[in-house]
Amino acid sequence: CSDNFLKKSYRYPLTGSGKLNLYAIFAETFSQITNKTGCFALITPTGIVTDYESKEFFQNLVETDRLTAIYEFVNEKKIFQAVAPPQRFCILVSGYRNGEEFIVSIGNRAIETIQKNSITMNKFQIMKLNPRD
Repeated sequence: CSDNFLKKSYRYPLTGSGKLNLYAIFAETFSQITNKTGCFALITPTGIVTDYESKEFFQNLVETDRLTAIYEFVNEKKIFQAVAPPQRFCILVSGYRNGEEFIVSIGNRAIETIQKNSITMNKFQIMKLNPRD
């Protein structure tokens, strides 16, 4: 698949422009095929939340009340063997949300630290994780 094909296909309006990242395209596909009462969770680079190229996708999840939680990890303890140790990744959880707050857990180095490192954030706070123009 060429970058040019994806950009011109209009299949990926939120992630199909700029520098393309396949993880963002997969995330948008999951979002598109999940109905409004469904949910999905992806293990993906943290860039899905923080990169400029995926900002429209992330903003859309927040604005449409489909973002539920972000559990971010630094792979120092090789939670995933194929992921290089300094690589940051997250579990992005999307689904029907009943409430105004999101669960965010950042900088985990082991699965056991998720709850200890978890905080709740509102829409205004969570959008600060995402790049602006």
